[in-house]
Amino acid sequence: MDYKTENKYKVFFKDGTSFDSNGSADSRKKNTIDNEFQWVAFHIEKEVSLAGKTLADVEKVEYTLNYQDRE
Repeated sequence: MDYKTENKYKVFFKDGTSFDSNGSADSRKKNTIDNEFQWVAFHIEKEVSLAGKTLADVEKVEYTLNYQDRE
């Protein structure tokens, strides 16, 4: 069975700046939801680091995961 995921999130920093990202995947090999969370956590940490900030600088994260099986 095929599956599709869409990850959308926006990270807000305490200094008023932010960044957002949209990602998706289509595959025949089904991924687990916890693997999706791990991927997003890695990506957020990487982007925070590239912005010259740390996780302590993050005020909040808005996150949406659309995860569905397709027949």
